[in-house]
Amino acid sequence: MERTVQEVTPGELCDAVDPCEVTLVLGAPSVGKSHHLRQVGPSVERLEETTAIDADELVIVDNFVSAILHSGDGDRENLNALFARPKGAVLVTRPRSLGWLCRRGHLASAAFLERVYGEALAIVGRTRSTEPNTDEWLAVVTDRLDATATQELPDSPSAFVAGVFTRAYVHAVEDEADAWRRRLDSKLRAYATGAHVEDPAAFLEEVYADIVVAGTTTGQPAAEVEACVAAVYQSIEIASETTILRADDPAVGTFSRVANTLATENPRAQADHTYLFGQALRAVGGAELERAVFDAADGDSPLDDAGRDN
Repeated sequence: MERTVQEVTPGELCDAVDPCEVTLVLGAPSVGKSHHLRQVGPSVERLEETTAIDADELVIVDNFVSAILHSGDGDRENLNALFARPKGAVLVTRPRSLGWLCRRGHLASAAFLERVYGEALAIVGRTRSTEPNTDEWLAVVTDRLDATATQELPDSPSAFVAGVFTRAYVHAVEDEADAWRRRLDSKLRAYATGAHVEDPAAFLEEVYADIVVAGTTTGQPAAEVEACVAAVYQSIEIASETTILRADDPAVGTFSRVANTLATENPRAQADHTYLFGQALRAVGGAELERAVFDAADGDSPLDDAGRDN
C-alpha cells in the first residue's frame, strides 16, 4: 500500500485522490475542496450517512472533524468500517495542518487518532528519518502520544499506544525502513517498561503478535509476510537480550498467539493467511520453529499437505 503526501490546488484534488485508499485532505475553508471532490463520489456530512453509500463508490466526508465532533458513540464505531471501504474514502478537513488536528485530540475518536499517529510515524520514517532533528521530533511525538493515550483511553492507555506502534511498525517493514523500524522498536520497549504497563513481557508479546497478524492479513505477498516475521523475530531477540521477555522461548510464545488469532478467521482467509505465516516461519527460523509454534497453538501446520520435512 502506497502512502504519499502531496501539496495540490483544489482543482487538482480529483487527480490526486487514489481510488480504493483513504485520503486525508487538509486545507483552509471555502477554497473549493469539497466542490471539486464531488466529481469523484457522493459527499456526506455525518458519519451515519456513510453507511448508506454503496460499497462500490468512493465516499467523501465533508468537514470530517465536525462529523466526528457531532457523532455519537454508535457513529464512532463506524470509523473502522469507513477506513475499510473497498473503494476508499476522502476525509476533508478545515485545519491547515496535521499538527493542528493532532493537538486537538478531543475532536476525534481514539481510532482516528491512532491512525493519524501511525501514519505520521510512517511518513517521517520513509521520507525524513535521516534528518538531524528526527530524534528530537520522535521524542516529542512519543511524549504527545503518551499524553493522548491517557486522555483518549484513561483506563487502558497502553492499548492506544500499542495500536499506534503496530501500524507504524508494519509500515516500516513494508517500506524496508529497517533503521527506522529499529528506532520505533526501541521506543516501544521503553514504553513497555514505563508506568502505564503492568506486565512488560505480556505487553510486548501481544504487540509483536498483532504486528505479524496485521502484516499477514492485509493482502501482502509472501515475501513481505516473511519480512514482517523476520523483523519481529529480531525484535523478540533484542527484547530477550534486555531481559524484558523472560520466557524460555519467547518467539514460540509470541508466534503461537499469531497462529491462534489467524485460526479465528473465516475458513478461506484462515487457510490462505495461515499458510503464508507457516511459510514465513520456516523461512525465518526453520522447520523446528514452525513446528514448535503450531504445536504450542494446538494446531496442525498448514505445510503438512505441502510435503513438509519430517
